[in-house]
Amino acid sequence: MTDNFENPAQDTSAPVRPHSTGKTGVMLGVLVIALAALAFYFYWRNTGAIGEDGKRPAPAVSQ
Repeated sequence: MTDNFENPAQDTSAPVRPHSTGKTGVMLGVLVIALAALAFYFYWRNTGAIGEDGKRPAPAVSQ
C-alpha cells in the first residue's frame, strides 16, 4: 500500500459563494407597499367633491 503524502489530492470543490440574507426582497416589498399606499392616498384625495371650507362633505345616507 502506497501513501501519497508528497502530493495530496487537490481540493476540487467549487468556491463557496456568499448567500443572500433576503433583505433585498424585503426592501423591494416595503417599497412597493409604500408606493401603492402613496398612489392610493393621492387617488383618494383627488376624488369626490370638496366644499368651500376645503373639507369633504359627509357621505349621503340612503334610507
